[in-house]
Amino acid sequence: SPSLIELDPTVTRLFHQALVQATHNSRLAVMVMGALDQHQRPLYMGLGVGVDGKASTTEHEEFVEEIRKRSPAKARQVMVRHIVRADERIANVLEAAGC
Repeated sequence: SPSLIELDPTVTRLFHQALVQATHNSRLAVMVMGALDQHQRPLYMGLGVGVDGKASTTEHEEFVEEIRKRSPAKARQVMVRHIVRADERIANVLEAAGC
């Protein structure tokens, strides 16, 4: 069954917010949250039907695991891959919606 983060963009936002706040870098927080807002806009508009939330959740879990392992290089690699894949998922949704 899908996790809460897969179903609710608000929970996704809280997840990202908690992560970026842990850096104690206010500039990074502003950039990340602004980018997330833009990225989630299609989902809030109801265009997210068919988005693979499970894939995103798995990527989040992989990222957190690398943080737990204190592996910054691997965590960065996982996050970069997540951003690229998330962009692809959103682009697919927008294309399917004719945007």
